[in-house]
Amino acid sequence: MVAASRLLARSTLIAAPTIVLAAWLYSTWSTKRTLILAIATTTLGLVAILLRDAGVVHTLSSPVLPMTLLIVGDSGIISMLLPYTAENYPLRVRGRATGWVAGFSKSGGVLAQTLVTLALVPALDVAAEAVAVPCVVSVLLIGLIGRETPRRDLRELERMQAATPDNTQAFSTD
Repeated sequence: MVAASRLLARSTLIAAPTIVLAAWLYSTWSTKRTLILAIATTTLGLVAILLRDAGVVHTLSSPVLPMTLLIVGDSGIISMLLPYTAENYPLRVRGRATGWVAGFSKSGGVLAQTLVTLALVPALDVAAEAVAVPCVVSVLLIGLIGRETPRRDLRELERMQAATPDNTQAFSTD
């Protein structure tokens, strides 16, 4: 656990290059696939924690690899989440949609700190399992219905909204 604590303390040294790499992949390779890669990396870290705690894989006796995967994956997700959101909503609701996503993404940290303060933190394997399930679902959903956004004219979203028969429900501003 000393190695894991040191790793967390130095996580900025891992996160900063990860953010640069994520931004580069996002802009040059694929927005959708880069986000999927970051979420899959986080999921792999969570699965590694579960396998480590179960004692299934002996090479995972140290928590350094699972923690590194979590730091890399989470840093990538955080660096791409808001740009990807902004690139998927028409102009008239883009600010609100991005604000909601930003608020909900930050609420997880507030919830975690509240649980720590109240000494209600679940066991690591329980938390890893609870977070891994939505991660897998999000990888599947982004893979199936996520959009590629590079080099796309964002005004296209306005045209898509105008083409929707009942566009008041598609992107309501109320």
